[in-house]
This record gives sequence, C-alpha cells and structure tokens, in this order.
Amino acid sequence: MCVSLRFKVCCFKAVTIKAKIKAAAEEQEVDRLRMLEEREVDRLRMLEEREVDRLRMLEEREVDRLRMLEERKVDRLRMLEEREVDRLRMLEEREVDRLRMLEEREVDRLRMLEEQEVDRLRMLEERKVDRLRMLEEREVDRLRMLEEREVDRLRMLEERETEPQILPVRGDLLRPQIGLSVTDGLITRPLERLSEPLYQSQDWQSQCEPTLL
Repeated sequence: MCVSLRFKVCCFKAVTIKAKIKAAAEEQEVDRLRMLEEREVDRLRMLEEREVDRLRMLEEREVDRLRMLEERKVDRLRMLEEREVDRLRMLEEREVDRLRMLEEREVDRLRMLEEQEVDRLRMLEERKVDRLRMLEEREVDRLRMLEEREVDRLRMLEERETEPQILPVRGDLLRPQIGLSVTDGLITRPLERLSEPLYQSQDWQSQCEPTLL
C-alpha cells in the first residue's frame, strides 16, 4: 500500500515534472518562435528599409539624371540659340556691309557719271566758246577785209576821179588790158576794176577784144 502510494506520488511528480518540462519546452519554443518572428520582422523591416533606401537612391539618381539631362538640354538649346543669334547677326552685318558697298559703288558711279557729264558739258562749252571765238575772229577778219576793200575802193575811186588813166589807141588792135573800155576814142579802166592790177584777171581775153575807133 505504501509502495503504491509512493509509486503514485512518484508518478504524479514525474507527470508534474514532465508537464513542467513540457511547459518550459513550450515556453522556450514560443520564445524561440517569437524571437524568430521578431528576427524575421526585423529582417523584413531592414530589407524593406534597404529597399526603400535603394528605391529612394534610385529615384534620386533618376531625378539627378533627369535634371542633368534637362540642364544639358537647356544648355544645348541656349548654345544653339546663341549660335543662331550670332549667325543672324553675322548675316545682318554682311548684308549691311553689302548694301553699304553697293551704295558706295552707286555713289561712285553717279559721281563718275556726274564728273563725266560735267567734263562733257565743259568740253561742249569750250568747243562752243572756241567756235564762237573763231566765228567772231572770222567775222572780224571779214569785216576788216571788207573795210580795207572799201577803203581801197574809195581811195582808188578818189584817185580815179582826180587822175583818170588815159591810154592811146594804136590801129585796130588793142593791147590786152584788163577791164578796158572805149569812151570817146579813149580807153580807160572801169571803176569796179581799179583795185585789180593789169594782166591779173582770168577773163581778160573775153573782156579785151580788139576795138575799132
């Protein structure tokens, strides 16, 4: 009886110890699982944080890359704009230079034409002046010659009136005298031939035929 009781106590103790061991094992397993879960949670949180950091870094890098590309694009567009502005300014300057050169050439051409026209008009004026002077000299010479002839004619007329020339007639034939005429048996020179010397006329043969008294 004592043995069975003792056995029962031992068995009860054994069951109690076993239960305690089992409870302790379950608690350790729970602790281990909780620790594993916490570790997994920590690992997953760390992985998530790392992924977040990686994505944020990637996003920042993409943002930086896009900003750099935008800046490069802006710089390229500004450079192209500056080049276009320089090209247009150069073209404008060339056009201005071309127009100024054309204007200078036109001015030079007009000035040359004006100088040529001035020279032509001056030459024409000089020719006109020379022609008028020549005509005036010719007119002066003609008038002087006419005046000299008139003076000679008047002088010879005066000499003719004061001292008439009388030539005797010999026989039927007359000596060839220029401009002789018969007046009352005398041969005298006409007044219009007084300025010409004897034997100088070209038609003396026709004017000086043998005259009978």
